[in-house]
Amino acid sequence: ANISSMVVSVNAAVGDKVSKGDVLAQLDSGVVSKTYEKARIGIQNAEKTYSRIKVLFDEGAISQVEYDGAKALYDTAVADYNLAKLGMEYTKITAPISGVISVKSLQVGQMAAPGVEAFRIVD
Repeated sequence: ANISSMVVSVNAAVGDKVSKGDVLAQLDSGVVSKTYEKARIGIQNAEKTYSRIKVLFDEGAISQVEYDGAKALYDTAVADYNLAKLGMEYTKITAPISGVISVKSLQVGQMAAPGVEAFRIVD
């Protein structure tokens, strides 16, 4: 797991053959999905504002400082969105390699955490 969160489903058992990228378990995404939605809305708003400011700047109607401020807000919104998107991806535990599950350490309702073995896969 790349984040600490409660396990809501386990899709693999000992002895199952898995392919690289298969989703082995799903973690609770409640907080992460709200953060993602907020970041998605934020980037949309920042993009609109930045586009308007850029037009005004190109026409010489506003200063470099105002343009730079809008650009910084937009860049921050992009970074926040990318981080939230990554967080959504982290709610899925995927197989890093193809092989057979030899150990399954996760149960539904349990907390998954970084650095704690969730599955062991042998090729």
